Amino acid sequence: MPHNYTERHAREFIGGTTTDLANGSELALAVVDADDRLLGALGISNFDWDDLKAEIGYWMAADARRRGIGARATRMLAEWALTSLGLERLELLAHPENEASQRLAERAGFTREGTLRRYRRRHGVREDLVMFSLLAEDLGATRNP
Repeated sequence: MPHNYTERHAREFIGGTTTDLANGSELALAVVDADDRLLGALGISNFDWDDLKAEIGYWMAADARRRGIGARATRMLAEWALTSLGLERLELLAHPENEASQRLAERAGFTREGTLRRYRRRHGVREDLVMFSLLAEDLGATRNP
């Protein structure tokens, strides 16, 4: 995500979602309530079709947090990806200081695997990230949030 996110960035992102979906590189979805009020977004990216894995990510609006909405939406998308797309592994990365995101991952049924040291650059700086995963065989062993 760009550092100083602007409306232009948002429009470019939304404009690219159709192409990303068509070429199988990313799926971006909005999380809305019954009145179409935006509660957050989630998606799947970094598909590795040869290895049958991908990465899932999300963000939730401040007023939608701590209500289980993000965990339910993440779990629903994960189950769909593991069953309908035939993926075997979904990965979810969270910043070590983002405890809320880590709790959401666990409530969605993901297993914490550990910290990846200096895993990815963000705004020009390498950062640690906590890796979570959900495997296709985990679906019968975990419960819906």
